[in-house]
Amino acid sequence: MNGIEQYVKDNLRYNSLTGRLTWKVAGQGRVLGNDAGCEGQGGYIRLNILGKSVPAHRICWYLHYGDWPERDLDHKNRRPNDNRIQNLRLATKAENARNRSSSRGSSSQYKGVSLVRGQWRAAVACGDKRVSQSFKSEIAAAMWHDVQARKMHGEFASLNFPEFDAEVAVKKIKAA
Repeated sequence: MNGIEQYVKDNLRYNSLTGRLTWKVAGQGRVLGNDAGCEGQGGYIRLNILGKSVPAHRICWYLHYGDWPERDLDHKNRRPNDNRIQNLRLATKAENARNRSSSRGSSSQYKGVSLVRGQWRAAVACGDKRVSQSFKSEIAAAMWHDVQARKMHGEFASLNFPEFDAEVAVKKIKAA
């Protein structure tokens, strides 16, 4: 066991239902039971442990499973400060990158959708494969994006309407 692992086990407590890391030992500016770490760049919580900045979600994984994650960890709901164990999953860098929100400054509020020459274009890419289609409606383009993203990215698809069966809706829109 290295120094960081020992420090984490000795000083931190993880609640997998809330995602909170708290101090189980007081001292050196730490208050027993208080939240550990600070929200940093991109909204991720980080802790300074033995002079090294460590992401809280990796510590949570370690305390829950007993091993450090071998790959990246993805926050399923795209909230970087939500470290509940049900919200964390192992991912490759590519899988993690697929689960992102719409870019700031985009012409659409929806991921994978942009306004091109008066029409809403939806596009999804995975590796060398790219599919796109134009629509009169921004929402129709967003739904089509979701169908294609599910096909290409599986569980790591970043969806505009995750609770909605977009495939059925797109068929109805095309039939109308």
